Amino acid sequence: MHVRVPVTYREDQGARKPTAVNFSADAFCLSRGRFRPNSKFKPGEDWRQELEFTEVSMLFTPIFGQIKKVNFYFDADPAPVGFEVRGDWKSKQTFTLPQPRKAKVLRIELAEFARDSMGRALLGIDNMWVRIRRPDEAGAKVRPLLNVGGLVKYRAGQGCIVLNNLRVQIWGRGKNNSSVCQCVLGTTVCFQSGSHPSKTIGWASMKRSAARCIRSNWNVSGRRREKKRGRQDERDGQDDLQ
Repeated sequence: MHVRVPVTYREDQGARKPTAVNFSADAFCLSRGRFRPNSKFKPGEDWRQELEFTEVSMLFTPIFGQIKKVNFYFDADPAPVGFEVRGDWKSKQTFTLPQPRKAKVLRIELAEFARDSMGRALLGIDNMWVRIRRPDEAGAKVRPLLNVGGLVKYRAGQGCIVLNNLRVQIWGRGKNNSSVCQCVLGTTVCFQSGSHPSKTIGWASMKRSAARCIRSNWNVSGRRREKKRGRQDERDGQDDLQ
């Protein structure tokens, strides 16, 4: 087995010399096909665990076509559990299973829906909640705060630990953008973790700071745009004179 490491060069007193090379590897995986790491599971190992499904809620995209029926398939069972969408289809729909179903795979089919005059269908689901049955002690220790594991709260003694998987992107080039992102993320974590505003250190100041940073950033950006537009107008005027 050979390992090829790219080498970069630098100029030193007119001579081309290679830079230092630092290479490290935790492990090598030999696979016949493409290897995709998946936590602790071995290649080809079934990583899915059996869960007990009890209820599914959906919020369909209101600007797309109407959905009239939804089918749920569990594992390899060919017989679906079907539900008709009743009432206002644009509101949140909750489908409670007649009895809990244990499965590793849940497949959802939009079985019946409306089409346009040309026979086309444009469908969408804005949000979905899948409820499963867990032991009673699980809810006392772990509490999801946002969808898809964005924030997860773990109780620890008298306090808690909040796992944050959110990434607030920095936009533009304003000098206060990083402060805005920090304040927004901090406020979200404090709010979603269930901390009371009066018991959270710097809660009010954090909100004031975030608002101040946002206003300052917008003002700076606005002034920059106005200044740039003024320079462009001045150049256009000079071109007209020429």
